[in-house]
Amino acid sequence: MTAYILRRILYLIPTFFGATFLAFLIIQLAPGDYLTQLELDPKVTPETIARLRAQFGLDRPIYEQYLLWMNNLLHLNLGYSFAYQAPVLEVIWPRVVNSMVIVIPSTLLLYLVAIPIGVYGAVRQYSLGDRILSFLAYIGLSVPSFFLALIAIYVLLQIKFRTGTLIFPVSGMTSSGFEQMPPLRQILDIAWHAVVPVLVATANDIAGLSRLMRGQMLEVLAQDYIRTARAKGLGERVVLYKHAFRNAVIPFVATLGGLLPSLISGAGFVEVVMAWPGITPFFLDAIANQDLYVIAGFLTVSLVLLMIGNLISDLLLAWVDPTDPLRIGGGAMATSLQRYPDASGPAPVPQAPPGGLGWAHPPGALPDGRFRRLLQPLRPQLLRALPPEGPSPSHPHPLRGPGNGEAHPALCLRHQADH
Repeated sequence: MTAYILRRILYLIPTFFGATFLAFLIIQLAPGDYLTQLELDPKVTPETIARLRAQFGLDRPIYEQYLLWMNNLLHLNLGYSFAYQAPVLEVIWPRVVNSMVIVIPSTLLLYLVAIPIGVYGAVRQYSLGDRILSFLAYIGLSVPSFFLALIAIYVLLQIKFRTGTLIFPVSGMTSSGFEQMPPLRQILDIAWHAVVPVLVATANDIAGLSRLMRGQMLEVLAQDYIRTARAKGLGERVVLYKHAFRNAVIPFVATLGGLLPSLISGAGFVEVVMAWPGITPFFLDAIANQDLYVIAGFLTVSLVLLMIGNLISDLLLAWVDPTDPLRIGGGAMATSLQRYPDASGPAPVPQAPPGGLGWAHPPGALPDGRFRRLLQPLRPQLLRALPPEGPSPSHPHPLRGPGNGEAHPALCLRHQADH
């Protein structure tokens, strides 16, 4: 495991440089830059614009600009914002914190609601509750988040016009006089403003995640090992949550790497519609103003979080999934490899045990108790299909193979079926 982590970290280095150069190149492909807008201002002289271009390195080739920016980035300097006249990190960090007020609660609420809905839909397939939840999920999948935010604003305003009471704010993050409020009152005021954006951002994602969970559970419940677990007499709760659910959530574990960059990516157009001062409106303004280093810095932070998240996802996947290749060399997978040798090699021949009438486990066989339990329902068919135990012209010694002294595999099966 340690070697794998070190190898993955080494792989991240060229990935980081390649992705940042590609992002920097795409940003530079846009015509003009931030100083191009100043050329239209008659108050700014061409000499001033030329001096600013030389100061920020915008008059150099693209690869030189990238190397200068990367040199600053290695010193934890994301660059300088042209529009705000401040370091990029100081500009984007307050917006990221504002977005986390929506993203973190909506993410927690998403998984707490969508996964149980998906499990319920799979266990109660085609029931009335499943049909109602599926209908609502299809509506949620078809309605964009910004349109759902507009519907929420319309409903809240209609309630205010009819009752004179505004249940929740429809825009902004704070109320008037926020600076004069005590700290606890400020926290409650922000939470009050965040209720509608959190619900809107969550409702739009619940539909897709619950349908995915339902499909995964239905696929797992149709597997043979679930049927075997029920045939062994295990309780339905054990079958569902210990066997089926654990295997159904494996694809979700693989997607956890996207959660880290989503924490700083904001709630999308919900922030724009509801005038929430998050990262999405700020990033759109940076694109419109061609604020080069703000765009590149934000993409770089998202890239780093995505790479770290993918590494964490792989480690969690190895912990959840016992068949993951990362577990080779220890744990369940190593035991399986020792028990079941490579299929490309010659099949092991069951050897007759000393003493004659007994039988030995061939390499790779299950323990006799488990194997007997698996063969017990097939005992009548095996007894009819197996050769007789007495001598025959082709096999004068029924417990031996034809001429090479090994135990007859069919008699091994008969012995296990009888016991």
